[in-house]
Amino acid sequence: MESPGTYIKREREYRGISLEKMHESTRVPLKNLKALEQDRFDLLPAPAFIRGYIKAICKCLGLDETDTLLRYEMYVRETSLQVMPARDEELPQEKRPFSLNSKNIVTVLVVIGVIIIIAFYFVISGKSRFEPLRGDKAPTAPQTDSAEKVEEAPPGPADLSPPQEAKPAEVKSAPQGPGHVLKVKALEDVWIKTTLDGGEPFEVLLKEGEEVEWTASENFSLVIGNAAGVSLTFDGREFPLLGEHGKVVRLSLPPEGAIDKGEGSKD
Repeated sequence: MESPGTYIKREREYRGISLEKMHESTRVPLKNLKALEQDRFDLLPAPAFIRGYIKAICKCLGLDETDTLLRYEMYVRETSLQVMPARDEELPQEKRPFSLNSKNIVTVLVVIGVIIIIAFYFVISGKSRFEPLRGDKAPTAPQTDSAEKVEEAPPGPADLSPPQEAKPAEVKSAPQGPGHVLKVKALEDVWIKTTLDGGEPFEVLLKEGEEVEWTASENFSLVIGNAAGVSLTFDGREFPLLGEHGKVVRLSLPPEGAIDKGEGSKD
């Protein structure tokens, strides 16, 4: 899949629209338009601003907004690009990102040091409190032996065996079988947004050949960024191909398994 900057530039040139015209229509600074078409996201403001630029450009060029934003999200994940504002002074004070300067580093190190000291203190103090209890369990030495010999005596059988009450904690009950099992295999690089049993959605980016398996008690809800890029097996039943390359597909399982194909363009 081509990069979002290349895609936008190609669509703009195909329509015969210059950067200056697009700047007048979208009010996006000209230098930011050039950086976006060159995929230089490191020269642009925060990701929220970049998404706003892309939405304005899509309205100007008549492009599908969802498909173009998906291209941007997938490109950022594939290249592990850290998109940060070029200059903090371009943002309002309350929206400026946290800056880890030397003062903040010293503060963090001091806090970590204090935590380590406190943890070490509790470990040492806890050990000193419990060590006499272990001595009480050891067999009583003859009164003729010195105190040092009593401390050096090897532990009795009771000390070598685990407490009886600790045994039930080691027994783990067999896990309950899942209501539904969904296996996903990436035929191509693909982005997937998943919701299990109506819970909090999460996103994954699978490389070609990678496989994942999810379980749910009731249902799955999927948004797939490349319909031709996945192979699905639901409760042992393999699904046919969901659509064409570059198509955005929304899928609900079970029981209807209705497929809602988006309007994304093919690469």
